[in-house]
Amino acid sequence: MELYILMGIATVLWGSFGVVEKIATTKADTTVPPNMVVLQMVLVENAFWLAIMPGCAVYLLWQNPAWHPHLAVLGWGGLTMFALVASIVFYLRALAVAEASWVIGLTAASSIVTQVLGFVVHESLSGLRLVATLVAVLGALLLSFEKQDGLSRRQQLQCLGNVLLATIFGGALFISDKAGVNLSSPIELSFSVGVWGVLIWLVVFFMARRYLGPGFHPFRGPVARYASYAAVMQGVGNLAYIIAMALAAASYIVPMTLSLDQIVVVLMSRFLLKEKIKAQRVLGIFLIVAGAMGIQAAGLS
Repeated sequence: MELYILMGIATVLWGSFGVVEKIATTKADTTVPPNMVVLQMVLVENAFWLAIMPGCAVYLLWQNPAWHPHLAVLGWGGLTMFALVASIVFYLRALAVAEASWVIGLTAASSIVTQVLGFVVHESLSGLRLVATLVAVLGALLLSFEKQDGLSRRQQLQCLGNVLLATIFGGALFISDKAGVNLSSPIELSFSVGVWGVLIWLVVFFMARRYLGPGFHPFRGPVARYASYAAVMQGVGNLAYIIAMALAAASYIVPMTLSLDQIVVVLMSRFLLKEKIKAQRVLGIFLIVAGAMGIQAAGLS
């Protein structure tokens, strides 16, 4: 029973936070440029690095007083953080103008990128992985050709470009994570990512402050409120997922949460955001999720 509760929490929260992010983009002051709204959401959702980085350093020094950061791990940590921030920025730019279920469904295809870049961490592309990747590609293509209501052809192409970049950086993120963990521990990689996270957070903060004036505060206003809700939902969902992984096999946990959270996205987009869910979108998301589940199964076999 505990396992199902944890999986349910992870599934609902993972499927919900993207919809809440979409709501956040609709709460912005119309006088504020869209790019500034994206930067504010990036600041709010990545503020946890301000606490994680020193926390990891304290833990590592407590475990080994002679510990010191390793240059190679810091390098992979930098690539991870760059990919993370880039994927979030392009994802939020797309989410601000397109329907949530379409954007979130397409970015689920990041597993395709992970497979293509697998050679970086010396992973081979097996027959099952190749077939599953092709299924996910087919789903992504089907979804990408769906016409978005209210967008011109040029606007949709720009939005699709943002989704594509978010998906590419999202897939690359997992590769740099894996490469960093191969060199050290997850805690040291988290510290290394956090170092860059703090630096990038400060740069983005001063960029936004310079543009919007000294009165700018990233944690004020309705955008910050909904973005913080999304960040908490994602964090609690991740925690529930990690605990669930300790109770059952990854081959069971990952495919279940991966498929069910897309169902939550579609349902919440339909009833909260009043999106029209077309059959083409449902089929595209189904193929992407099926492909990602096949990739996961091939990796565990």
